[in-house]
This record gives sequence, C-alpha cells and structure tokens, in this order.
Amino acid sequence: MPSFNLDFLGQRLELLPDRAIWWGSCRTLIIADLHLGKAATFRASGLPVPVGNTTRDLQRLSKLIQDHNPHHLFILGDLIHAPESEEALQTFLRWRQQYPDLTVSAVLGNHDQYLPKEILSRAVEVYESTFQQAGFEFIHQPVDFPTVPTLAGHLHPVVRLTDFDGSGIYLPCFAVRDRLIILPAFSRFTGGSRIEPQSGMICYVAGAGRVVPLKNDKS
Repeated sequence: MPSFNLDFLGQRLELLPDRAIWWGSCRTLIIADLHLGKAATFRASGLPVPVGNTTRDLQRLSKLIQDHNPHHLFILGDLIHAPESEEALQTFLRWRQQYPDLTVSAVLGNHDQYLPKEILSRAVEVYESTFQQAGFEFIHQPVDFPTVPTLAGHLHPVVRLTDFDGSGIYLPCFAVRDRLIILPAFSRFTGGSRIEPQSGMICYVAGAGRVVPLKNDKS
C-alpha cells in the first residue's frame, strides 16, 4: 500500500496508511494510542458497542510486524484505555508472547497511569514520560517547542476534507511541523481532535490505503 517517505531532520521515516511509522534505519515500528479495551469499557457503561475491536487492532499490528520484521516496537502512550481493562491487558500480554525476539518500549500515557506496571514491565520496557533513540525523543503528550526531534501521540489528529457541496469527512493524519510529529491514534475505535493547519505544519492524511500530504495554504 502506498506510504509516504518523509525526510525528518536527517532521518527517513515512512508514514504508513495503517497509522504507524516505519523507521527503517533503526528497524523500528512506531505507533501511538492503542486504547485497548475501550469498546469493552463503553459496553460496561451500557453503550451498544460492537465487540472485537481489541483483537482487530492487534491483528493490524501483527500484520505490520509481519510486513516489516522490526527489531523494535515503540508505543507512544495509551496502551490500555481504562483501569477496568484487565481483560484487554491480558489479551495484549498473550499477543506479546508471539514475538519473543521483538523489543517493545512503551511510554506511559494519561490512560496508562493505573496500569499494573510490575506486570506490564515483564513484557515491555516501560518509561514514565519519555525515552530517546538515535537523537530522537519519544513522548505521549506533545510539547509546543521541542528542542530535539520529537514524536508524540495523545491528540489523535484528524483533518476535515470538504467536498464541493460543503459536506465533509474526517480522516486521521500525521501532523508534522518543525521538530515534531504527532501520530494519529492507531486504534480505529477512538475519536479524533481536528487539526487546524498552522504556518509551517503539513498534515499527511492516512486513508483509503495511502498517505497523502494535504496542501496547507497557510504554509
């Protein structure tokens, strides 16, 4: 599927249609905001939400691992959606056992604060707020003025594409500016925050099996 090769401060990053980044020189796959167990949390509150979202998202992640054979997987926060998502955590830990040679590093997001870290750390390298690799910093919540090349999640960025009649659709995107990339949420069962393009920002829309840069008249 058509991805987009981005030269980001001296590193080639491949923006993938399935809301992930492939960092080939480091054999690293990068995602953000899995939110495993979110649908189950909604169902527990009485909302009629379909089952199987956690399984489908992990299947998508397995396909990316199969396609790229990474040495390392980075998860930029919000691995599990809620404290009640014990079943989702156990599902993730079982999934993790399929890849004994894969190193997984996860920075904790705001939804991860109640995770049993002593259990998670048996399967994943856990970082409270940040970690670095090859001069890049990986965090959950974006900062306004990063001093080093930074990748983050948290915002679930989406853009609105408008048709000739004024109707529109929201699609996930990678928001890129200066030293910062904000990844779209990997989970397909999650909302998004509309990005208003700013000067110096380019949004790369992920949809219909491809990644396409969106023209920004404010650039």
